[in-house]
Order: sequence, then structure tokens, then C-alpha cells
Amino acid sequence: MEFLDRVQQEHTAMIGTLQELIAIPSVKADSTGEGAPFGRELARALDYVLAWGDQYGFTSKNRSGYAGHLEYGDGEETIGVLVHLDVVPAGEGWRYPPFSGTINAGKIYGRGAIDDKGPAVAAMYALKALKDSGVKLKKKIRIIFGCDEESGWACMNHYFKHEKKPDYGFTPDASFPLINSEKGQMALKIAGKVKGEDGGILLESFTGGTRRNVVPEQAAAVLVFPSREELDQGKAALIEAGTAGIQVQELAETNKLKVVATGVSAHGSTPEQGDNAITKLAQALTALNKQGGAWKSVDFIRDGLGRETDGQRMGIACQD
Repeated sequence: MEFLDRVQQEHTAMIGTLQELIAIPSVKADSTGEGAPFGRELARALDYVLAWGDQYGFTSKNRSGYAGHLEYGDGEETIGVLVHLDVVPAGEGWRYPPFSGTINAGKIYGRGAIDDKGPAVAAMYALKALKDSGVKLKKKIRIIFGCDEESGWACMNHYFKHEKKPDYGFTPDASFPLINSEKGQMALKIAGKVKGEDGGILLESFTGGTRRNVVPEQAAAVLVFPSREELDQGKAALIEAGTAGIQVQELAETNKLKVVATGVSAHGSTPEQGDNAITKLAQALTALNKQGGAWKSVDFIRDGLGRETDGQRMGIACQD
């Protein structure tokens, strides 16, 4: 039997495995104890793929819930296939439940279907097809399952403290056929001291986003006004500005407004496909004409970052 015929023969089983894996909401969470450093659901996802491998006779290893691998073949050298089981939070606006694995019109819908559970399952069944064919491999093929790719890579830091790095490797987590390099990223925290505000509108809070590698879909600011009259003026100014995707809500507490911005979520690698709710909110608050104090942070978001997605205002816009 030809190798591709073996793969096609597993089509139904492969789709079923992917649906079951998508059904595990493997979003990173706090540790729930030994073997679950990223929460119960990620531990479940890792256990699931390793149990699948055990069922079909692969060598499996679980590195304390941080990561694990399935392996087949012989030889001194190892080819690593690096995939990950963690997914970013589901967010809003799904046509089908994000952890259902619903199939419609030949497509499967779910968080992780593309990034990266679909490719992980494809690699698993490709390795099974190799094993079932009886071909003798002169190198070991190892599928390495990470559990913290979307956040801090603690999975790989732990795994490679205990396992040798592969001699060769690739990751089915990008565009076909090949990307031979990838841009890096920096996670920064910017802090500063500001003088308290004497009178005027107080910026009580400004929050938004779920993960640093996801374009924020929602952001909100709570404002405290010195008087009812100034609240009415501020509310009118925000509404009159007419920024799309902005809602202004009066809170039950005296003289407080909540301003909510709604954007469009997108993966951090393609920010141009989203609409950043945080920068949208900062832009909308310009209507209040506030400066100084905590408002400096809003100024920085609006003027220092801006609404573009290429880093132009920060002087880092470049392409290759």
C-alpha cells in the first residue's frame, strides 16, 4: 500500500481525533498541582495525545506536564517535529462553539484547529502511517508537544533541561511550504510615577486584552467626574466624537462613567487583520481633552503607539 493511501485510510479517525482534542479547552491557567503546571485542561490535552501514542505502540514520555513526546524510529540522530497543545482564549463572536470541533462545508471549526492542534494531529497520523508501512528509519522521529507556546515557553525551558535537543527540526505551525526564519517579539512592562491630579476628571482604571500575542477585542476605562454637570459634559463629548465601537455607560456609583471599546481580535502575528480596542479607547478619550497625571499613559498609547500596526510611531517599522 502506498504511503499516501495509508494516510487517506485514516481520514475519518484523524478527524475524530482532532475533534476530541479541540473539545479540550486547553487555555493556560494556574497550576493545579503536580503534573499540571499550566492547569487541568492542558494536562488533559497532553495526556490525551500521549495515550493515543501508547495505543499505537510509540515510545512516549511526559515531562511533568510541561511537555511530552511521541517517538518512532532508530538511529543516533533525531528529527524533531515541534507542535503545541495550548490555545489562546476563545474570545467572542464565534459562529460555532469554540471547543466543539463542528464540521460544516468541509471545514472544522474550533480554537486550535489551525494553531496548532490540527497540525499536531496531522503529524501524529503521518508518523503512524510511517510505522504502519513498516519502513525502517535510520533516524528517530520525535513529535514534541509543548504546552506553553502561546505565553512564555516555560514548557520548552523545562523539557530541554531533561531532554537532548533534536539534531534537526521543524514546526508545522506556519504557512506551507516553508518559512526559514521568524520575527522575534519583546514583552515589555512600562511603569512610571505621576503626580496626583488636583480636581478634574480622574482616570480610575484603564484595562484591556487577554494575552499579549492577541489583538485586544475589548478595553474599558472608568472615569470619575467632580460633579454631575461635568459628567454630563464629558458623556456628551464622548458621544459627539462618534468613534465607532465605543459605548458610554453611567455607573451606579456617583459621577462615574465606564467607556468601553470593542475591536476585532486577531493573532499577534497578523495585527493588521484585527482592530485594537486599547488604542481605539485611547483615541476616543481624546474628546475629554485631559492631560497630566495618569492621563499620560493614555497619551502614550494614543500618540506613542497609535492605531497603525507596523510600529511606525516608535521608529521600528521595517520589512524584509
